[in-house]
Amino acid sequence: MRMTTQAAIAVCSEAAERGLVVARIEGGIWHNPGFEARIDCIWDSAEYPPKVDAINTNNLAAANFIHAQERDYDVFIVTTIPMIN
Repeated sequence: MRMTTQAAIAVCSEAAERGLVVARIEGGIWHNPGFEARIDCIWDSAEYPPKVDAINTNNLAAANFIHAQERDYDVFIVTTIPMIN
């Protein structure tokens, strides 16, 4: 699902509470009616999957990546995976 910057940040912020780890962020530009994916706007989790005690840090890093990209890109795809205990 393509999301606005603020929606993608909210997903990253709430993911751990819902038992999810942010695995990948892909950014792009919305051209009504299409999404232009950008190869220079991809974030991958540093550790896949992260250890349970690092999930909040991982998801915060994903949100910070989106925030840092919002000047150039306005649509994001967030890929999550279930937490592994």
